[in-house]
Amino acid sequence: MKRKLFVSAILLLSLADFAFAEEKKFKDFTVDVPESCTAEEKDNTLTVRCHETGFFTLSLRPAGPVKGREAADEFARQYKGNTPMLNDFGNYFFDTEQNGVSVKVELIERDGQLLVYTSDNNPDGWPEALSKAFDSITGNTPAVDEFIQKNLLSPPDEQP
Repeated sequence: MKRKLFVSAILLLSLADFAFAEEKKFKDFTVDVPESCTAEEKDNTLTVRCHETGFFTLSLRPAGPVKGREAADEFARQYKGNTPMLNDFGNYFFDTEQNGVSVKVELIERDGQLLVYTSDNNPDGWPEALSKAFDSITGNTPAVDEFIQKNLLSPPDEQP
């Protein structure tokens, strides 16, 4: 009997975890937003925030005429960031500060699309709710979803 109650309690807790998430659909993305988080879209940029400093933003747009390092330098100037560097996945990234919070900006440019991804640079890592929201991101069209799955959510060894 105790084992049955324990298994039932575990099942209820795992189901409760999903019950607190609300699926929200935005222009390009759909995300499950845990109860402790907020999600909003402004100027074609999705922002998901959990707690005071835990956040990420996503903005998908067609790649402009300026590409690669030149585009990264322009974004770094715009965001008042440091000199962009190239990571192991072929994406430029740089650090900056926004409202007193250290932020990482990564530019993922593939297939004529540019995904601008920003997140807090919290040395303690993200709260679990924010990680769950990030892992739930899907694109609202097959092409956007394929781009997201392949270039943002894939494990490093599966990156192009």
